[in-house]
Amino acid sequence: MIELHIYLKAKPGQHAAIERTYREAYVPAISIQKGFRSTRLLRPYPSEVNQRIGGRAAQCDYEINIAFDTEEQRMAWATGPEHQDCWPKMEALCDSIEWEGFDVVA
Repeated sequence: MIELHIYLKAKPGQHAAIERTYREAYVPAISIQKGFRSTRLLRPYPSEVNQRIGGRAAQCDYEINIAFDTEEQRMAWATGPEHQDCWPKMEALCDSIEWEGFDVVA
């Protein structure tokens, strides 16, 4: 199994729109893909909470985690028509987007 972690920096005033677009466009599009396992939209703790628990300062406004059986299946999603329809909607709400991939080992 593999995971991709996508880090989003929202444009000013677009936080609610990111959450809505994730629920209404992204989840329905990704969840029908072959090999899809899961997705989550995460919002980092506020800075005062991170300081209290000894965490590092958040580097993003949101993180999307997705899991697929294989990287090949994730790539098929990334180049497929559903992704081409929904992902530009998410990109339009963000100042920056970065990602990194992981092999799940345990």
